[in-house]
Amino acid sequence: MGLPRVLDSIEVSCKSNHNIKLLSNLIYDTAFSLRSPGSKESLLHQRVPASYLALEDVIGSVAAILKLSGADPVLDAERYKQMVTQEMQNRNYKGFR
Repeated sequence: MGLPRVLDSIEVSCKSNHNIKLLSNLIYDTAFSLRSPGSKESLLHQRVPASYLALEDVIGSVAAILKLSGADPVLDAERYKQMVTQEMQNRNYKGFR
């Protein structure tokens, strides 16, 4: 209960590269076969919502601002929410739920 479904098990070696190509192909094939429940379209072909792209842009800007000020780009949840909300308002982006 609650554990991911194991699709396969492959022994690999980083030293001799044994089965690395097989593992790579299995990951590729599995990623392209994933679908949302009730959907025929693969997850990798679904469009990313514009709000997600806007949030990605804002987070990149917040990180850059913090780095320029000499601070680490690591925030607690409350400070993150405050800075992202402020930056989204500055850019006239609609709120992100």
